[in-house]
Amino acid sequence: MSRWALLVAMVSFACQEDPGLVPAPGQPLEPPDRLDFGPVLVGATRILPLTVLNQNRTAVVIEQVRIAEGDEWFSVVEGLSSVERRGEGILRLAFTPTAPEEEKVG
Repeated sequence: MSRWALLVAMVSFACQEDPGLVPAPGQPLEPPDRLDFGPVLVGATRILPLTVLNQNRTAVVIEQVRIAEGDEWFSVVEGLSSVERRGEGILRLAFTPTAPEEEKVG
């Protein structure tokens, strides 16, 4: 199977205090340009870590993690609830490709 990559993982968050240091609540943190899962067989799963960095002076609360629409083969298998100030946390993302659904004739 060809190589697949997670291009967009949206991490929505809210800042506990000092909102001038981070985007407004609900705005996405920028994901990496590319998270390469390499070749994965149909029906198999590969899990990779995604590091979330918080370079602000206050903690960030993670309210929601969303995978971009149309990327149903990706899922979050281990999330984060917060990232301490000037800290980092790890999300674990899974890639499980499936065979395309057969077209119905009729």
